Amino acid sequence: EFTKNPELFCEIVKKRFKITYKYDYPYSNILGSWKILPGTNKNEIDKTYLFSWYEKCCELLNNEDLMYVDRSIGILLGTYEKNKNNWPCEEVCEIIEDKTNEDMGIGFKRGLYHKRINKSRIKYNNATVERSIADDYKEFCDKYKDIYPKTVKLVSELRNQTLLEANRLEIDSKLRNFKY
Repeated sequence: EFTKNPELFCEIVKKRFKITYKYDYPYSNILGSWKILPGTNKNEIDKTYLFSWYEKCCELLNNEDLMYVDRSIGILLGTYEKNKNNWPCEEVCEIIEDKTNEDMGIGFKRGLYHKRINKSRIKYNNATVERSIADDYKEFCDKYKDIYPKTVKLVSELRNQTLLEANRLEIDSKLRNFKY
């Protein structure tokens, strides 16, 4: 299990992202199915454990292929929900503030994006739903802008992308209903 074994996680990451940049899909499925943050116990996150787990991964990879570790962890942070009413939870925000880099930020936004598509586009393909999600992002940004500036920046970037997607869906809908 990845949460207790950073060595296994690093091995899977190395196999998933080969030096040739060709994805190895069986390993991709393994990483994609991972939903529990290291240090999580009964919906509580031990930030110290998570930080030490991350540091161990960095040590094991000797700063080689760290981009993929950071992106994989970022994706997991982006999809992690402690509860529905407080997302991203404060522990995730603190991790992002303390450890994030460009690659982890890319992964975090990717995780948020995939979580968002599961809520909107696949089920509804609806601009109204996209705007509602963008409003949730804005609410988060307004609430935490002074506390978690790095997290807010990432969420704000995704909010802008979500609004663009809402506009695109709205235009597509109008074009489909246009009578020639």
